[in-house]
Amino acid sequence: MPIDLLEQPTDYGAVLYQWDFAEFEHHERGVVWYVVAALAAIGLVVYALVTANILFAVIVILVAVLIVYIQRREPREMTIKVTQEGVVIENRLYPFEDIKSFWIAYEIPDVHNIYFEFKSVSIPRLSVPYDVSVDPNELRRYLLQYVPENQEREGRPISELLAKLLKL
Repeated sequence: MPIDLLEQPTDYGAVLYQWDFAEFEHHERGVVWYVVAALAAIGLVVYALVTANILFAVIVILVAVLIVYIQRREPREMTIKVTQEGVVIENRLYPFEDIKSFWIAYEIPDVHNIYFEFKSVSIPRLSVPYDVSVDPNELRRYLLQYVPENQEREGRPISELLAKLLKL
């Protein structure tokens, strides 16, 4: 489990790599996107009501509200630090022993991400764009000392590609 460093001493070893990244990718959506999304949401709610599936209707409405809320927010700048003890993101330490695997996606010109999968199923996969000033080969060599690389994965996960395609 991640350790909140605001409640713990911040002695997590020397910082070997550090960079800033946006909390999430902010997509510009036009009027057409909103019209199509609204029609899809209305269609799903109508289908849910016709099939007497109230829970599905509530979930569709909640997702629609969440998408509008996130769209209005600007992504915050966050800092990642790779230290001797683990990965620190905004004062939250993810110790190396909690990380199941990692892989680096490097697809020129716009994809420079590092992914961390955790041993605990309650912690979702972590996707962090890395700064182009960071040498991915050096970072990979360092992480391999503590965490195995998932060599079955090379690029971005399908869920991330789909989210980008749908501008979610």
